Amino acid sequence: AQLLSSELGIPESEFIKKADEGTLFPDTYLMPRGATIDQVLAIFKANFDTKYNDELKADARKTGFTDKEILTIASLVEREANTPTTMQKVASIIVKRYKNDWPLQIDASVQYILGYQEQESSWWKTHLTEQDLKTTSLYNTYAHPGLPPAPIASPGIEAIKSVIYANPNTPYWFYI
Repeated sequence: AQLLSSELGIPESEFIKKADEGTLFPDTYLMPRGATIDQVLAIFKANFDTKYNDELKADARKTGFTDKEILTIASLVEREANTPTTMQKVASIIVKRYKNDWPLQIDASVQYILGYQEQESSWWKTHLTEQDLKTTSLYNTYAHPGLPPAPIASPGIEAIKSVIYANPNTPYWFYI
């Protein structure tokens, strides 16, 4: 939103209102000068639909998860892991915990709630406090069981695939 505002003059708040978190595929984009919010979102959507294609959607349906659940879990994985290998492990643990009604207790969900941190110049607070973990929100996976109501970030294709092909029979219940 910040980049679109500075480069295209699209107001951040308007973009954020219209954007569908989870489907703004992280990628490099060429945007035409003077593009409107709707044109920008259409470009994001077309790229997302190309990446999260019919074959992946068919495999996703085999998991028993809805597309929204896949993207929500993938958004958690995107924020919690940084390589395809760790994404696969983290996704397997999150899926296992979710399917067994364990609390997910994912720091990234709390970071999402807290929003932009002025002192850190970051959207993701580095060190969470006990008080942070008690923040009242349906997105707080420490305070509320199950998944957040929607994605907390826009997952890349590796995070999405890691959820679709997760191994819920992993011997692990935790990751650091």
